[in-house]
Amino acid sequence: DAQAAICMVRGHAAEWNISADKIGFLGFSAGGGVAIASTMSATQMERPNFLCTNFGPSLMPVTVPADAPPLLIMTSADHPNVAAGLVALFMEWKKAGANAEMHIYGDGTGPYELMPETGETTTESWSRQMLQWLKSKRFI
Repeated sequence: DAQAAICMVRGHAAEWNISADKIGFLGFSAGGGVAIASTMSATQMERPNFLCTNFGPSLMPVTVPADAPPLLIMTSADHPNVAAGLVALFMEWKKAGANAEMHIYGDGTGPYELMPETGETTTESWSRQMLQWLKSKRFI
């Protein structure tokens, strides 16, 4: 379904007035696993141009091709299995020579908790960081 969705969006890009080469995939928690797995088995037409995973997946073995799309990972240290899995994923991305960036929030900061040092929730923080990342990669 994920790959079909990317194909559908790419196939209608001109009609929907979007760039066919700026289509991304964002997955939260278990949806991060769907985003990663579907991207790794995708054809060129099915593959997103960028990939973001937020607070998931946990440990998941993948073989990352050198032409893998840029990856942004956001997670929290208070879920050790998830954080460990995402650190491993990040390292696999880098080992393949693909572009990846990772942000790990400290202990006790779930996706909606207030961060006293900034006054933002982690959701506000990762949203801002993701927007900056998308701009730096020229996807927006």
